[in-house]
Amino acid sequence: MCSDTCFSHAKQSKELADEINISKWRIDSEEDKNICMNAEKYVKENSLQQKYGKINNIFLSKNNLLEDLYKTSYIKHLVSDHMSEVPDFILHIASHRYSTQIFKSGILLEMLEKICSTQFYIFSQDVLHKESECINDFTHAYKLEIEKAMEHKYGANSISDETCINRIKSLIDTAIKFDFLKVNHNSFLNLKFPCNHESEKNCGIFVQYNFARLSNIFKNFEIKVKEGYYNPLQPLHEVDFTLLKLDEEWNLFHFVISFPQLVQNIFESLFPSENMKTRHCFNKICVMLQELCRYLSLYYSKIRILSGPQVHLQKIMNARLWLLKGIHQVFQNSFSLLNIQGLDQM
Repeated sequence: MCSDTCFSHAKQSKELADEINISKWRIDSEEDKNICMNAEKYVKENSLQQKYGKINNIFLSKNNLLEDLYKTSYIKHLVSDHMSEVPDFILHIASHRYSTQIFKSGILLEMLEKICSTQFYIFSQDVLHKESECINDFTHAYKLEIEKAMEHKYGANSISDETCINRIKSLIDTAIKFDFLKVNHNSFLNLKFPCNHESEKNCGIFVQYNFARLSNIFKNFEIKVKEGYYNPLQPLHEVDFTLLKLDEEWNLFHFVISFPQLVQNIFESLFPSENMKTRHCFNKICVMLQELCRYLSLYYSKIRILSGPQVHLQKIMNARLWLLKGIHQVFQNSFSLLNIQGLDQM
């Protein structure tokens, strides 16, 4: 970033104005006060319809040409004068309300300059919140609700414990990230303050609960192994997964198998081919985790994972534990992508 009074920025604006006068995309306008740039033809000839959609011709005021070129010249100025190397891509991030203006600036830059950088656009809807509180108030409301839940579960003095304090911080972070990231960027985000134990219904906290539940299963299994009640977990290549015959188990397998493709699709959506519109879909991770937890809850209600010590029961238990280890890894990888600290205990 630089100052609006930067000399080289003004120079870039004048250069773009000169280029407009000789541009092949300039067409005569019926209005003497305006300059018309044939953006429709440019988009069509360069097969950019999927990227920009329906674009009208761009009209620039002759009397305020430098002002109309401000955003376009500013992009050129930053790339040309404030970067040691030409970037591979230029990423525009803005609210949907400014999409037309941003598209106009980007298209003009492409029409007037032979830029080597591919331009990508991410437009998000606004956050709807009728109250006057700020994000700090929103965070504090979650803190109060989570502390109440902790006091109810562990006692009044529990929230002063350092471990519990860190746990509360992680839960607040998870809850807020899910509130923001579970919604598609094209949709409005309507934030509601948590109250009356509604924080417990937050899908992020529900995900953490299920992650902790899995961790507790593995912990209890290892305790039983040390006590000699169970044999150690079989190596993966020795496990007989054909013993898993329930629909609920194969539904869970689907989440393990499909996760790599989900991640690949998300990253491809961030940087699509040059002529495609950019759509970031990190919400798919949150939606997937929420759905995964729903299936896990159904599975828990139907199956007792840690069964008896009999040999035939341990064989199927080994298969189930390895399945849940796969699910546990899906959680961990998802948390890593969302920069969330998974909790082994709630």
